[in-house]
Amino acid sequence: MENAIRQPPEFQTVRDKTVRQRWDAYICKTELYLKVVKMTDAADKQACLLYCGGQDLTELFDTLKAKLKLVDEQDPPQAIDLYTATKTVLSDYFTSTESVTYERSKFRSLKQQEGESCTDYITRLRKKVTFCKFEQYNPDSALIPLL
Repeated sequence: MENAIRQPPEFQTVRDKTVRQRWDAYICKTELYLKVVKMTDAADKQACLLYCGGQDLTELFDTLKAKLKLVDEQDPPQAIDLYTATKTVLSDYFTSTESVTYERSKFRSLKQQEGESCTDYITRLRKKVTFCKFEQYNPDSALIPLL
């Protein structure tokens, strides 16, 4: 029996407090899938992202298409592939509702759990710090007060 490669599950587009984490996980799974199936063409990758995401994601993207930017604002302007531009538009939509204050509060309240190794605790902290938008300094420096 052959090992079938399963496509990523449909993405639930409900904008709740977990949407950013769910979106990041969906993108990670989709990009792994694209590597496994050796899909490299940007238009094909975009189609796969939307198809695997399901009807709700496809319909949502249809309403956001006008925000698609295929050229960045650098000097000189650089072309952006269709897949990256689509992913950016959807990421902006799903992360616009996040509360940085809430995420930072959650991050700062994390404690090492009983029986949790230091390595596992630091890994958990590193995952959570990505949602806090600590741009002024290296995210690793945000971990130090919690250790």
